[in-house]
Amino acid sequence: MCTRLALLPLKRKCEVLGEQLTETGIEVLGTVPWGTHLCQFYENKNDLIEIQVPFFKAGLENNEYCIWTTAEPLGPDSAIEALRAGIPGFDQYLQSGQIEIISQDRWFLEGGVFGRERVDDGWNRRFDRLLRNGYDGLRLCSTVARLPRSQENSITRYENEVDGFVANNRMLAICTYNLDRNAAEVIEIVGNHHAALVRHMGRWQLIENAASKRLERRSGRGEPQDVAGIAVNYRDIIERKRAEDKLLESEARFRGIFDGSNVGIAMCDPVGRILEANSAVFAFLGYSREELLGMHFSELTHPDDLPRDSKLYQSLVSGERDSYVVDHRCITKHGQVFWGRLSVSAVNDEDGRILYTVIVCEDITDHRQAEEALLESETRLREAHQMAKMGRWDLNHTLDRLQWTDTIYEIFEIDREEFGASYGAFLQTVHPDDRQMVDENWNESLATRQPYEIEHRLLTRDGRIKWVSERCRTEFDGQGQPLISVGIVQDITERKRAEALIKTRLALLEYAATHSLAQLLQKTLDEVEALTDSCVGFYHFVDTDHETLSLQAWSTRTLTEFCGAAGSNLHYPINQAGVWADCVREKRPVVHNDYAAVPHRKGTPDGHAAITRELVVPILRGDRIIAVLGVGNKPSDYTEQDVQLVSYLADVAWEIAERKQAEDKLHMAYEEEKRLRRSLEDEARKRLEFSRALVHELKTPLTAVIATSDLLISEMKEEPWASMAANIHRGAEGLSKRIDELLDLARGEIGMLTLNRAPISPHEVLSEIISEMMPVASARNHTLIVKFPESLPVLNVDQVRIRQVVYNLISNACKFTKAGGRITIRAKAEGKELVVEVHDNGVGLTRAEQARLFRPYERLDAPKQRYSGLGLGLALSKYLVELHGGRIWVKSRKGRGSTFGFSVPIDGKPSPQGDQGRNPASRAKG
Repeated sequence: MCTRLALLPLKRKCEVLGEQLTETGIEVLGTVPWGTHLCQFYENKNDLIEIQVPFFKAGLENNEYCIWTTAEPLGPDSAIEALRAGIPGFDQYLQSGQIEIISQDRWFLEGGVFGRERVDDGWNRRFDRLLRNGYDGLRLCSTVARLPRSQENSITRYENEVDGFVANNRMLAICTYNLDRNAAEVIEIVGNHHAALVRHMGRWQLIENAASKRLERRSGRGEPQDVAGIAVNYRDIIERKRAEDKLLESEARFRGIFDGSNVGIAMCDPVGRILEANSAVFAFLGYSREELLGMHFSELTHPDDLPRDSKLYQSLVSGERDSYVVDHRCITKHGQVFWGRLSVSAVNDEDGRILYTVIVCEDITDHRQAEEALLESETRLREAHQMAKMGRWDLNHTLDRLQWTDTIYEIFEIDREEFGASYGAFLQTVHPDDRQMVDENWNESLATRQPYEIEHRLLTRDGRIKWVSERCRTEFDGQGQPLISVGIVQDITERKRAEALIKTRLALLEYAATHSLAQLLQKTLDEVEALTDSCVGFYHFVDTDHETLSLQAWSTRTLTEFCGAAGSNLHYPINQAGVWADCVREKRPVVHNDYAAVPHRKGTPDGHAAITRELVVPILRGDRIIAVLGVGNKPSDYTEQDVQLVSYLADVAWEIAERKQAEDKLHMAYEEEKRLRRSLEDEARKRLEFSRALVHELKTPLTAVIATSDLLISEMKEEPWASMAANIHRGAEGLSKRIDELLDLARGEIGMLTLNRAPISPHEVLSEIISEMMPVASARNHTLIVKFPESLPVLNVDQVRIRQVVYNLISNACKFTKAGGRITIRAKAEGKELVVEVHDNGVGLTRAEQARLFRPYERLDAPKQRYSGLGLGLALSKYLVELHGGRIWVKSRKGRGSTFGFSVPIDGKPSPQGDQGRNPASRAKG
């Protein structure tokens, strides 16, 4: 075999290289001699990609013929995708035939058998191609997958024979082997090659054998490592394989315990995806192994449990806890729910970083159902206890005798001895406004023989109102006559009060939307009066000095029926206020149920309502009282419930008032903003009209000057008249350009500058501009250097405006570059943008000057030199570039020259990068 290879054309026509070297592209190898034969041990396809992509990239770029025979886990298609991703212009190499990607089956095997003759013929054909096409060498990678022992031995022997041929030719070869081999196999493979590449502790390392000593001498890399060092590396591989074999044995024992457990056990990664699970988990959830592995635990969790479980799992991953136990509802594949008790713990590495989590799940569905049944029983028991607070009554229709339990007497606040236990006596306890409704429902129930349930008010002896709910059913005799009615009564005053508060709050919010602050405060007082059965209501603001009060509002009833005192916005010191102001002094609600008996009262002013009772509450925000709300003259004493109700509504009123004030301020600000915007728009229009008028007034005589000077130039050939005519013409043209810039900038500032887009050839446009600028550059002895390719993508832009930008940049470069300087114009396509840059070796700019560059009317004059222009060129250029959806920038250092550049989208659409420059640190902002 070796003899046949020695007679191939490559041997006859390629020189023996001696000490010539080639770049491998692999960092750990660097440059090696031709004839090097290596091997690589890999664990997965990523290991192959990390080595082979840079290996072939270097070969293709060095004009070498490349062959890669592949096998799983990286077949031909995957290998091509990896090379395409890592090698620019890879498809051109592939189409030209400079690289071949061949599967192991097609190269080494035919019908599952290694065919030496067929492989030799393949080599002959490819060497002929190499020589015909003038390639500088051959670069080869052969991936050897696990095969039957006889076939693999044949390939290994073949590669050992090829080693001598590789060593004496302009060839570089790597054979790749899966690391799933025993120690003897690893040593045999390494012995057939100059060196081996092995990943150790996350880094690629080179293991060399005796042959590699020659390799080191030829490569000039210094003295080779000694044999003892090589042996250590061999032992590393052997020990690693032994450890892996022991691990496999351990895993087998663990798998037996793992899969044999009746308790579900699963392992998840730190993100929560399932890595492994035992048979019990599959049985619990109804998924196959293929379906379950890779799923996230959230997909198996009841939605109501997910927020809590996600928070617990995150606390485990973050290291806040080592483990936790939680009862959790699991969702099976078929949507059924069962309860599991999860014991979740973390497994960490030596540095404390989490590797994975272990979840042990016990089915506790039966246990939970028993708990829920017990909980339901306890709930019914609690309800029974609550019902014990309800009063029960029964009415004997034959005897007209009504019997109440003690609870009903407590609810109705009636003395048993004083109550005449009859239906008529009951009606007397009902609020007068509800008596007819109660009586009608009662009689209808008797007529229809149907139970009834109603809610009505009670009126206590001291004038307080209470709410009750009643339910009743009646038993009848055979003739349809009522025998006995049985019912229950429940005090629902608190519920009604809460409903009233919610209703009142919503009503106030709705009312505030269409009424003023004063109307809102009065409406609030009216509602509080109604809920507390009061006759007087007032609202005071407390000034920031905490010493002055201002009366803001009276209730409607107070104003119309009781009080003729001074109206709103009345300011006076707190120390002059009556006893009601104790709520401010003491920062707490005050109640005076016997106002006349209050010892330190000061009386009331003329026209003020007479006070019998009062309740006043402070409205606090932090430690400061900002307002007070008071009610008075309730027929009965104010209670703690009244205090809570008034305090709540006082807070609600303040919140709504604050919102109302904020809305009013916002509305005023909005109206002011509209006024200012209209003013600015008017000003902008005036500026534009002025600019147009100015342009017209200047352009009209200027046109005549330009035409006349042009005629003078053509007629006057003698000096100094010819130079004078040229100077007049040049000055007039410059002034005309300044006027156009002024008008464009005015249009741009109010958004009236538009683009006329059309496809253009940037190469042609740039060439025309450079040709036109050549005389200007020559006049100052500047050298114009052009650097852009012959082919640039077609642009969809406004040609006039883009020319204007390029002219500005080149003109500025000529202006600020000393005579004899160099100006370079570059253009290239970058992604979806065309980038144009103008570089000069002129005076350069400081950071402060760069910050001012793109502002209108900013001129950067030298200390002893003043340049022409209004300082509009760059500001206008920035606006035109951004109008195209592009960006403009400057990079400069004082005394080192400047680079001005801009980019525009090739397709006319704005770049996703927005206005961000390519170099944020040096991007100029207009």
